[in-house]
Amino acid sequence: MKKIIEIIIKSILIVALFISLLGFSILNILSKTIFNQGYTLQKLEETNYYGNIYTQIKSDFRNYIYQSGLDEDVIEDVVTLDEVKQDTKKMITGIYSGIIEEINTEQIEERLNNNIKASLEGRSITPEIQEAIEIFVNQITTQYEDTLSKTVYKNEIYKYYSKAENIVKKAEKITIVVAVISGVLIVIINFKKIFKNIGFLGIPFLSAGIGCKVIHSYIKKEIYIEYFTILNDAITITLREYLLGLVEQVLKFGYIYIATGIVLIVFGNVMHGLKYHSHRSKNKEKKTTPSNQQKTEPIVYKQIFGQESNESYNHNYNKMYEEQQKKKEIVKKEKKKYNKEPKNKPEKEQKVKKEIEEKETKESTISRPRRTRSRGKHG
Repeated sequence: MKKIIEIIIKSILIVALFISLLGFSILNILSKTIFNQGYTLQKLEETNYYGNIYTQIKSDFRNYIYQSGLDEDVIEDVVTLDEVKQDTKKMITGIYSGIIEEINTEQIEERLNNNIKASLEGRSITPEIQEAIEIFVNQITTQYEDTLSKTVYKNEIYKYYSKAENIVKKAEKITIVVAVISGVLIVIINFKKIFKNIGFLGIPFLSAGIGCKVIHSYIKKEIYIEYFTILNDAITITLREYLLGLVEQVLKFGYIYIATGIVLIVFGNVMHGLKYHSHRSKNKEKKTTPSNQQKTEPIVYKQIFGQESNESYNHNYNKMYEEQQKKKEIVKKEKKKYNKEPKNKPEKEQKVKKEIEEKETKESTISRPRRTRSRGKHG
């Protein structure tokens, strides 16, 4: 029953460790990627996000210039690549720090007004034209901010990011605590078999590694990240690389867990085998050593009277034992004598045989005294 309870407890701990390891890998990946400002900025650089979003902004500006009837030169050099880069970093820093950062469009507005005035120089600007220019300038600055930060999504991100980050960090700590406690209990649940328990410890690691591999394979086969499309080309390209990076991190954890599990299983079982064989050989040596063998007299006395021997009993027992040995020798001599005599005397043969049988019967009855239960002192 005790062994069954131990197996049940160990199975529960192995499952708990497996779940905590798998959960930790996912939460740790989220913590080091999505909730890591440095990783995000690195991906923006790697995917040339700034250059792509700058191209997208200029394309959006052209749509408005065609509607306004103004020269296309009006929107040239209104926004620079460095400004796009600085405003993007400012917005991302605000998200990760929990501070709402507004994009300053005053310089864009000023450059655009100067370009329009230079383009319309020498023409009379009526109140209607001035109003149309102001609307155009407002559309351009709004479009810049919207293309750069996607204002609607930005507000939602600011709203939920800090809550999500706190949940992920707390959950990650919980998985670490559960994993450590489960691992320690698996090892010490039966400390005599510590190496065997270390082998058991490798099972959840190996299972978690296989689980990560399965998740990676499923995402690769069933979810076509390469074909994701969202908002605009700049964001789409960056998002694809971002998600592919997350998937590769899952695979990396899978390899680490599998390697750890194999090492623990092999090490634990090998050491347990060596310890078992060493212990077994020591026991054999103890059994074969004469000094460890117990004397016959105390054991016999204890079997008969239920207590250790004393000197008087040992003396009587030795005397009785010597007599028994002498009688055995007499019986052996009689047998030898009988075998040497001729076989043509049936009556004498039966008589001698009968005498030998009687002697053997008598000898067997006195070979060991009857065991009696003692009451109080032994007489």
